[in-house]
Amino acid sequence: MMELDGDSRPDASTRTMRTGFDDSPVSDGPLPTMLTIREECPVTTAPVGRMVQREAPSTRELVRAFGKVGCLGFGGPAGQAALLQRVVVDARGWLDARSYADGLSLCTVLPGPEAMQRATWIGWRVAGARGTTIAAALFVLPGAACVWVAAATWKLWSGGAVGASVVEGLRCAVV
Repeated sequence: MMELDGDSRPDASTRTMRTGFDDSPVSDGPLPTMLTIREECPVTTAPVGRMVQREAPSTRELVRAFGKVGCLGFGGPAGQAALLQRVVVDARGWLDARSYADGLSLCTVLPGPEAMQRATWIGWRVAGARGTTIAAALFVLPGAACVWVAAATWKLWSGGAVGASVVEGLRCAVV
């Protein structure tokens, strides 16, 4: 199934490993044996990492999934990552765990809002441009609607005695 070759360097057992700064030896023992894999390694072909060709989800499925994430996705990037994984990987099976982890890693190193990038990336992976548009819109719109309602309510009530009481209560909560 798999054929491995040992290290073919001359005198590999007598060499020492050295640091890059002062050339002091780190280990006086032999270097670890270098292995070359000549055939397909079973670890890389495990079912977790295998790409499965699936039919793209319908618009209705995308709206339900990303609408749920947008409405329930509070708690910062860690909470949103867990919710996205539960919806996209565990419940719907649109991505496998390995692909999701790769996307999580990619979005972590990119500048900008990580959770938004992750939702957009997942939308693109499962349904192309249609999925990207739906995922991005439904990830942002529920939170934006909540802020808009709060601002409109504040504008209506801020001028009277109720508004002054709310400000005093918030002042105590903030301090």
